[in-house]
Amino acid sequence: MIELRKYIVVLVIAVLFAIFVQSSIEAIYPQPMYDDFCRYERSNPYPSKPYPLEPKQAECPAYDEPSQSDLDACYGSDGMPDYSYDATGCPTKYKCSYCNKYFNDSQKYYNFIVFLVSSIAGLAAIALGLILPSPKNVLNEWVGSGFMLGGVFTLFFGTARYYSDMHRILRPVVMLIELLIVIYLIYKVFGKNMRTSKKK
Repeated sequence: MIELRKYIVVLVIAVLFAIFVQSSIEAIYPQPMYDDFCRYERSNPYPSKPYPLEPKQAECPAYDEPSQSDLDACYGSDGMPDYSYDATGCPTKYKCSYCNKYFNDSQKYYNFIVFLVSSIAGLAAIALGLILPSPKNVLNEWVGSGFMLGGVFTLFFGTARYYSDMHRILRPVVMLIELLIVIYLIYKVFGKNMRTSKKK
């Protein structure tokens, strides 16, 4: 029964710590939203009336229509064609919009911040978990184990968030470091428990 309580306490502390770190990041540095970059980028992007049922028969006024080279240049610079329409659904204006690029860049930077803060907080929790246990108080061992597990959760979450944006050479380096940390914890925690059980 005591062992079951121990595992529950460790798991609860671990989960709550991981949630606390991620919610703190979101509270201090909110995640960028798509509408913040592209909502006001367009002027009258959609017609106030439905499109004509037969667009080919609609007589649209002439406008500065982009050429294929203009469209290729827009796509080549990570832009997206942005058309404005009148009330009948006829295009009236064209420009190359970079709001998607700005949003993606901001999202990548946010993921990097999450990875950085999660790594620092996770390593700090793991260090606290290694320092906290004391033979005089068994509850310290429970809390310490909870912080260690929570640190591992936080570390992995931050890595998963930034993994796709991480440089391909950096990925195996980061994963190797985290693997070594986990192996160290296994030997540190389970090795200690095995030595204690042998003495008994």
